[in-house]
Amino acid sequence: MLPCHTYGFQGRPMARRILPTRRRCSLRELRGVPTVRMEPISLYDYEERARQVMPHNDWVFVEAGAMDERTTARNRTAFEALTLRPRFLRDTTERKISTTVLGNDISFPVMISPADSHLNAHPEAERATARGAGMSGSLMMWSTSYNWSMEEIAPAAAGPPGPRLCHR
Repeated sequence: MLPCHTYGFQGRPMARRILPTRRRCSLRELRGVPTVRMEPISLYDYEERARQVMPHNDWVFVEAGAMDERTTARNRTAFEALTLRPRFLRDTTERKISTTVLGNDISFPVMISPADSHLNAHPEAERATARGAGMSGSLMMWSTSYNWSMEEIAPAAAGPPGPRLCHR
């Protein structure tokens, strides 16, 4: 039996199905075949998972970006312009991706940008985001609008607190 992948929007895998065949499968053959649930592997998969678990109104708010969908469209365009080229069979034991940001050492050079309404996505709001940033060895940039006080958020982060952005 060989795995047969079905592909959806923009070529991302939707499900893996096992078929007793060595040839390419057709959609007609897939009807009634049990689906093996896969963990999310791409941002699109995580987006779909969020849509499924978040309350509808909260998902609509998040999906709309800055309420006019321009931010979402620009983010998607910028992300799709990136190409990650895997390099196989190379020695990576001496590679270091750590860096310093505003005097803070971080082991992972990706930061979480400031965002509002974390409570719409998770009951622990910014505390959960700070904990995730700390677990990944990165920083969370603090928004001027948050659901918990800085004193409540900071202990959740494993690393140093990130800079706070102030807009006047």
